[in-house]
Amino acid sequence: MQIVTSALSRVSGMVFGSVHSETSPQDQPDVQTEAKSPALQETIADMPKATRSQSTREATASRQRTESSRMATGVTYNYPSSHPPAATILSDDRRREERRKDRYRVSSDRRISKEELSALEERNRALENRLQEALSAFHSAESRSRALESQLAQQSTTLHHAEQEKAQISQLLEIRTTELKAAQAFLTTADKWSENEVISKVQALNSEILQAAAQASEPLIHQRPEGKPTFTEDVARYLGKRNMSLLETRLLQDNDNADHLMQIFLQYLMLYWSTRIIKSWNLWDNNVSDSLYRIYSGIKRTEDPSVARRWRAMTQAQLGIPSEAQEHLGETILKNVESFLRSCGQVQGVGSLKNRILTIVRLATEIRVAIGEEVTSASLEMYLPRPEELFEPTTMEDEDGNAKAAREKISCCSQVGMYRDITIRNSDGSLVNQQNVLLKPKIVLYSSLRD
Repeated sequence: MQIVTSALSRVSGMVFGSVHSETSPQDQPDVQTEAKSPALQETIADMPKATRSQSTREATASRQRTESSRMATGVTYNYPSSHPPAATILSDDRRREERRKDRYRVSSDRRISKEELSALEERNRALENRLQEALSAFHSAESRSRALESQLAQQSTTLHHAEQEKAQISQLLEIRTTELKAAQAFLTTADKWSENEVISKVQALNSEILQAAAQASEPLIHQRPEGKPTFTEDVARYLGKRNMSLLETRLLQDNDNADHLMQIFLQYLMLYWSTRIIKSWNLWDNNVSDSLYRIYSGIKRTEDPSVARRWRAMTQAQLGIPSEAQEHLGETILKNVESFLRSCGQVQGVGSLKNRILTIVRLATEIRVAIGEEVTSASLEMYLPRPEELFEPTTMEDEDGNAKAAREKISCCSQVGMYRDITIRNSDGSLVNQQNVLLKPKIVLYSSLRD
């Protein structure tokens, strides 16, 4: 308001400060010169637009009143040359207003430009922050990528080693599978014969030997030996001194019981030869047979019984007894029988016994294969008591059934038996063998031969 009041005062002074006198046109103020007065231009320029308009209207009204008064009184007012007319002032106001607007627009544009620049700078800082975050994330991702690449390389190395181990394991698996198949074949317990079937075979062998001995001992043509009978060393070793002495005495005395005694001893000899076929590892070489038996005994002491039985089965299967060997064994037994009978004074030939002897060899071979190769779930053994052994009623059977004492000695065995060999390992690791008799052998006591 002070600025407006000051401006109005200055305008009024310009209007009313002139001398009331008539002037010539030369005395009229120079509008262009007055319009360019710096003080007035600055004063008007600093006034707001509404104020300037009101001031202009008031100045115009005041001048009109002055002119009316002058015309009425005849007084003429001459404006000083330093104060332009109002129209000129209004024209300059418009120009100044436009210039002010231009300055305002420029100032506004500058202010807007500063705001936009500030916004752009803020946005730039935000983008820079985002860029830094993106770079940090990128570096972090790059570090993770390198770590993953390193881990991938390690995993690849591990995978390569695993593949190598897998290949080795596969190769080892193939080897172990082959070994397992061999072990399964080695340790299989599938039996082709039952124990009862094997016992039936043994009983058939006893029956065939009994018939062969009875046929060979028939009193057809006898020629008693002059002097002491002569027997082979093998026969003397098999029968024992006591039996040989008893037989020689009966033969020299021409006792009727000599034929019965000869039959019993011949029966025992054929049982012995048959059992040897069944139990022997090698019938042609005693040294090989003894060596194999020692190996088998060592395996039984150190290994599982099933392993020992399977080893025995495989070994005997490899050795075997071919058909031509069976004929050879039959001929050997037949010669031994003939030698024994001739030593006893029998002059008749034994050709009629050949078929029975071959049958005995065949049965003995079948039993050998059965208990040695085809029955592996249990260890079956032939039971042939030797002369001079003590009689055991729980495991033996007296042929005459008149045994009175368990401590009596036997003369010989008339029928072979069979038992199951059981190996038990104690808690201390020691092995104990038990024999479960499946078929009792029949024996002849010395007391029976004295009658």
